[in-house]
Amino acid sequence: MEKAIGGNTEQEKTCFLGTITKYKIEGSTLKIFNLSDSAWEEMKILDISSDTISFLKNNGDTSKYAKLYYPVNDNVLFDELVVSSSGCLGECPINNIIINKSGKIIYYGEKYNKKNGSYTSFISNEQYNQIEMSFRKADVTNLNENYIAGHTDDVTVSLTFLKDNKIIKSIIDYRNEAPTQLYWAYMPVRNLYSLIKLDTISFAQPLIGSVSDMIFNLLLSTSLSQSEAFYLCNLLRQSKLTNASLIRNIR
Repeated sequence: MEKAIGGNTEQEKTCFLGTITKYKIEGSTLKIFNLSDSAWEEMKILDISSDTISFLKNNGDTSKYAKLYYPVNDNVLFDELVVSSSGCLGECPINNIIINKSGKIIYYGEKYNKKNGSYTSFISNEQYNQIEMSFRKADVTNLNENYIAGHTDDVTVSLTFLKDNKIIKSIIDYRNEAPTQLYWAYMPVRNLYSLIKLDTISFAQPLIGSVSDMIFNLLLSTSLSQSEAFYLCNLLRQSKLTNASLIRNIR
């Protein structure tokens, strides 16, 4: 859920409030707590069962929702996750985030985010487990590696999953063409930075300049996705500088 907060061209025009809210049923009325204005919205229930509900919305439309059942894999799919969002023809948020199983977060917001710059943070085990479960429900193991729309100038979200410091899968989703369950999983991660306390870190390296320049150069010179490039960029951030020189050896 989001609400408008204004802002300039270097910030998000909306504030992400999360994807979970409260609800209650009183008689034949469904009440859902609207996070954007902190008020309860009421709708008349037309039919309800253990896993399905139909109700009449305030505008007169009828909606029906049913609980989804997922064949969730019990095996741990990954222990580190990278989610990156590209720009578009406009002011789409450009950002990157890494989350590992210990809850450590590395975030870099380049443009059009509520918070731009390089930061670190932590989330709880419970929060990490919720994120992991969302991707289990999306069945990422069996998803395609590329989902492409038939038009240009839109947002590309790239995801990289790692286990034991090895990339096990990367997925590129252009214009939300991937299955809805994957969008439900990565959308809260894209916006997680706006819900947690962030601590500034240095992401500049004397030899590579800014992180955005490095990612751009990696994308130009390799077949890395944006999320893979950001993961490599973070590894280099943690590395030590050396005076060793490279010798070109072409045969």
